[in-house]
Amino acid sequence: MYFVYPGPKAWVQSSGRRLLNGMNQKWFRGIHGSQLVYNTCWEDPRMDRRWMKLDASSRVLMITSAGCNALDYLLDDPKKVVCVDLNYRQNALLELKKTVFKTLSYKDLWCLFGSGQHHSFQSLYGYMKPNLPAYAARYWDEKQHYFRRNKIFPSFYFQGTSGKAAFCFHQFLKRSPKLQHTVMSLLDADSLDDQARLYESIEPILLNRLVCWFLKQPTLMTLLGVPTAQMDLIQSSYPNEGIIEHIKSSLRQALTKTSIHDNYFWQVYIKGFYTRDCCPNYLKKENHAFLKDRVPRIETYTQSLTQYLKETSEAFTHFVLLDHQDWLAHVAPEILEEEWREIFKHAAPGAKILMRSAASRIEFLPAWVTERLSFDEASATELHALDRVGTYGCTFTATITS
Repeated sequence: MYFVYPGPKAWVQSSGRRLLNGMNQKWFRGIHGSQLVYNTCWEDPRMDRRWMKLDASSRVLMITSAGCNALDYLLDDPKKVVCVDLNYRQNALLELKKTVFKTLSYKDLWCLFGSGQHHSFQSLYGYMKPNLPAYAARYWDEKQHYFRRNKIFPSFYFQGTSGKAAFCFHQFLKRSPKLQHTVMSLLDADSLDDQARLYESIEPILLNRLVCWFLKQPTLMTLLGVPTAQMDLIQSSYPNEGIIEHIKSSLRQALTKTSIHDNYFWQVYIKGFYTRDCCPNYLKKENHAFLKDRVPRIETYTQSLTQYLKETSEAFTHFVLLDHQDWLAHVAPEILEEEWREIFKHAAPGAKILMRSAASRIEFLPAWVTERLSFDEASATELHALDRVGTYGCTFTATITS
């Protein structure tokens, strides 16, 4: 047995990269362990529901994120939706939304989560607080200013780490009136052809050299909830320009290949608010009474998916895993395997799996996992093409067969 010394340059480069990755991972854990990251869900529930086909017998286990999609799933009248997240702030946000449904009017719901501000939030909060879990009440005791309009952050959608990134983009547009005018024209475009024409005219400005430099920084990606492991997956999928090529592809998908008129994901981060005809389903007036009766079906737990499954006797018909396994596969493959063992233990016959990845293909699953899954690649490809968000490399749909 012997060791081949790689030479000083290779050793320094390798050591430097390990050190940088370690620092980036600490930064990511620090941000996600101390901040609200997602103020709105960044996955398209319309494509989820089309594939999952939820009904009155469905029991869904999912990652919480901002809770918008859990509320959206309720429109299919499932029996239960269990939301799990390691970040209690994300669960606190969903609990606040549930409490608004239970205790306030539709007008108040719209002001808070449609307009992103409410001038009477402080007095309303005193009325809502007794209905919140203790941990959520402690959080919102300190964060009531999120819904107060001010000159710096005029909207809830500029709060949280992803909101701060959106605010930076908002300020970037304000400093270029011509660019801002074209972007707003794109949001009002009458056709996909018009969207494409307008987008092509501004892409070189949106992604100029300075912007591209910022987009490559792990600090910014962390604010958006993208860990180093996902950046590495993106780099492997786009070997030429890496993250920049991925962002170009995402923008073109969202802004030129799907109608912008109901693309509330991008509209809210550009404008800072939703409009009545471009918003998540839970904010539509015609859905308010239906959802108000059903929000008690949503449960929240602040723990890992594996921890929750080890402590429950529930069997689930649907698992919505978002993209968290990108990170697990890179950082803790043994935890990834443990999670799948628990999923299989708690899967109802024919249970469905829905997940996303920054990679163009999910290739990190152990062989013993894939052997128990039947992949629906045709549906995944079709749905991915209709995705209004456009930021994921692929959508993964499968049914548990054994």
